[in-house]
Amino acid sequence: MSWTLGSGPRITNRGQSCPLSERALEIVDGMLLGDGSLSHPNILSTYLSLSSSKGPSFPLWLGEELAKEGIQGRMGFKKRNGVLKSTGHPRIGSWKYISLRYKEWSDQRNRWYPEGIKIVPQDVRITPLSTLIWYLGDGTLKRAIKGEHTTFYIFLCTNGFTKEDCDHLCNRLCEKSIIGPSLRGVCKPRAKLDSRGHPKIYLGPPLVSKFLRYMTPLPIQMSCAFGYKWRSLDYARKGSDITP
Repeated sequence: MSWTLGSGPRITNRGQSCPLSERALEIVDGMLLGDGSLSHPNILSTYLSLSSSKGPSFPLWLGEELAKEGIQGRMGFKKRNGVLKSTGHPRIGSWKYISLRYKEWSDQRNRWYPEGIKIVPQDVRITPLSTLIWYLGDGTLKRAIKGEHTTFYIFLCTNGFTKEDCDHLCNRLCEKSIIGPSLRGVCKPRAKLDSRGHPKIYLGPPLVSKFLRYMTPLPIQMSCAFGYKWRSLDYARKGSDITP
């Protein structure tokens, strides 16, 4: 494995300060709900990072949005050698965003990793922006075809969290305008265990359009890499049946 480092400041600072705005915390929570991480519990060494195997657009956009909030970082590409055992295809590698080390990351590390293991904090920010970042990182839109009808459902791959964490996230999603009064108690997000016993959050067909429209719109620069996650809305605009 090797690194091809992108532009940006070197990650050598220690102990600098960068007060975190509310918008910055929404971005951070969205990243950490997915594949983002806060490494090293040392107050002077903690940094925020996120990797993506779908090209540079997602971590690059995150870096730009964090920079608007005063948080600096840099990009890199991690090349992987060999092939995937499952398919025999060559390993592609991944793009990675890494922030500078700020004192404020220590508080967020304690919030998300209180015992050294990643959890979902009770005060996790579920907003249109944080939900967009979460969905881009760990969301999957699935299509089911039955006769002439096409339906869609969404999985949020929360495998690294406990079932209790996922139940809490489902409750937080229900608090938002994602769920209309007529659906409350009838169809709501729920945590399901996969074949390996890992929890995933499932949103059934009646919730898909509501969920996708709740989020901040997909930035245009990521439409090529991630636009497929919104294809159910294209079916709706064309008049196709996306309901059960």
